[in-house]
Amino acid sequence: MNRVFTRPLPLVDISRDQYARFREALAPDPRLPVEFGRWARESARTEMIHQAAGWNTVRIAVDFEEFQAFAEAAKLPLTYGLLHAYAYQKWLHQARPSRGPLP
Repeated sequence: MNRVFTRPLPLVDISRDQYARFREALAPDPRLPVEFGRWARESARTEMIHQAAGWNTVRIAVDFEEFQAFAEAAKLPLTYGLLHAYAYQKWLHQARPSRGPLP
């Protein structure tokens, strides 16, 4: 299928090694199941759905310490929604490096 949307849709990519840290620190959210494997399958499924709908997707690896520092600087609680917002900001800075470092 031809891609309808040209701007990539950033998607969170959490490593298996750091998954438990995210689970412990983030506010409870049904999008962050107990098992990493389940999260990885659901994340891959979400990516496939977006691609089937014409979105270009890009996986953004998120490091727990960097995300935590971002949340602390912004004085915001650690939530799954903020994790996605952080991934988007990280993608913006990767795509346009002249914007400077994330806070």
